[in-house]
Amino acid sequence: MPIKKLEKLNILILFLFFFIINISFSENSVTEIDNPKFSEKGLDNKQYEIKAKRGLKSENSIKLFEVEGKYRTQDGIWVFIEAEKAIYDQISKIIELEKEIYLFSDNDDKLYADFGKFDIDNDIIELKQNVKHIRNLDIITSDNLIITENFGKLIYQGNVKTKIVRENK
Repeated sequence: MPIKKLEKLNILILFLFFFIINISFSENSVTEIDNPKFSEKGLDNKQYEIKAKRGLKSENSIKLFEVEGKYRTQDGIWVFIEAEKAIYDQISKIIELEKEIYLFSDNDDKLYADFGKFDIDNDIIELKQNVKHIRNLDIITSDNLIITENFGKLIYQGNVKTKIVRENK
């Protein structure tokens, strides 16, 4: 009789083990998506669109590959974004950008960086490591750059260097 109880206990333990494994796999499941695209148009003239060649969706975020995006500020300025990889948090609407980041705007701004973060709801773009900003013939490099106020306020931080070229008239 004690052997049957031991067998039942082993079966119960085995069942619980598989149940726990199943729960952990379902919580961490990832779905591959081809050509994901997200967009939103607000009442305040702001709108954005993010698209990629492919994505890996987990519960609240999507890892994106070969990313392109565009964002219109409240002032109507279009900012275009390209990056090799990104993670888009659907709840906070924050995009973590990495590898070969390139931003350009309607105002002829061209920006490059290794890493970045774009907070869509708060209109804040942060670029980090090897930041380079080119406008016309002027070049500004820095370790970090924070862009706020509809692309109107740019704060350069760390090892800032400028090259300003003025045309002779």
